[in-house]
Amino acid sequence: MANEKKVEAVVLDSVPEGQHLQRKLKARHLEMIAIGGTIGTGLLLRSGGAIARAGPIGALLCFAIVGLQVFGVASGIGEMCTLLPVEGAFSAMPTRFVNPALGFSGGWNYLWLPLTLLDPRDLDRKGYTTQGRKLEDLPYIAPFYPYADYVSLTIGSVVTVFLFISAFYNRAGAPNWFNTQWFLDNSWTYCGVPLIIVFYIAHGSLKSGFALVKYEDMDFETGRLIETEEEKNFNEALKAKPKSWAEWGQRIWFKLF
Repeated sequence: MANEKKVEAVVLDSVPEGQHLQRKLKARHLEMIAIGGTIGTGLLLRSGGAIARAGPIGALLCFAIVGLQVFGVASGIGEMCTLLPVEGAFSAMPTRFVNPALGFSGGWNYLWLPLTLLDPRDLDRKGYTTQGRKLEDLPYIAPFYPYADYVSLTIGSVVTVFLFISAFYNRAGAPNWFNTQWFLDNSWTYCGVPLIIVFYIAHGSLKSGFALVKYEDMDFETGRLIETEEEKNFNEALKAKPKSWAEWGQRIWFKLF
């Protein structure tokens, strides 16, 4: 009986050996973090200025466009991180599924976050199926694949192009279109793309190389989430819709408090 209990504890261990992350956050914690992130980005504070400059329709359109881009990126993160909740930032995913040079350069730059996450997600799916696994076994399957990826990458590319144009645009009202002093004062904001290219080439040349990780060599086991029976039952209960007003009240109370 003692041996059976010991084996059961090993099989149902949700924290792989050598890792310090534990799955302790609840749904209500994540919702509070989301609300805090909304406030932290200045959404409530800076929305008035955006509406004043662009008008209600323009501001709504901009928020919708950026929301589409964020949806593609967030769904890509969710698909990879629910399977492999590894320690570290998002740069761990390009390092594992593309090559270390992209993970290093992407970790230093948030501007091309869609490229550093959506491309690994695409390779991650191909490697997952190449090794004889089924997509249905993933804890979370991102919707609208690959169209959400294409939309997110397109929006990111267009925004980047206009950022470079605005870096050379003379906003001071001088007769010439290009104002050297304004560019020197403000262009550092838009140096992210050249910087990520330099980091990629430097890391690949000096340390890791530029070879892509082969599908059959992709690691889907190290750090993989193994749910306990209690966690599985809890998640299934969260997915189930309340059947009465009392259950709705309990669900709302649980999420808030």
